[in-house]
Amino acid sequence: MNEYNKIIKGKKIDGMSLLKMSKNDWMDLFHFDMFLQVCVVYDSFNHICVKYPIDSNEGAPQDIPKEYLCPLSKSIMKDPVIASNGIIYDRSSIMDQYQNIPNYSSLMNDGNLEFYPDHALQQKIQQFLGKLKMIFIF
Repeated sequence: MNEYNKIIKGKKIDGMSLLKMSKNDWMDLFHFDMFLQVCVVYDSFNHICVKYPIDSNEGAPQDIPKEYLCPLSKSIMKDPVIASNGIIYDRSSIMDQYQNIPNYSSLMNDGNLEFYPDHALQQKIQQFLGKLKMIFIF
């Protein structure tokens, strides 16, 4: 999966663009060996987009609860943490992008970022993603 994410990010392709592409386009883009592989992945992606439509304004599925999305990366959080400003961020995003937050020095204690894991939210996100996964078992 990381390989595909790198291709998508490298070519700056969003979900709407992927939806408009043909299976042959996907085969070329992702370098699949067999057309059957493309069909399975392409059809699964389209099934997800029918169940969770992509909002062309935000690029995120509309049915994902907003509290599951990191305010910095706009992606579903893998490791939510509560910063000292009371806002919940994904750990990797806050560590990489804290300088982009106004008054980011208020997030620091003795020169180190200070935040605490939000285990309850992480559990909710994992349950949500688990339900999504169940939809796509063939």
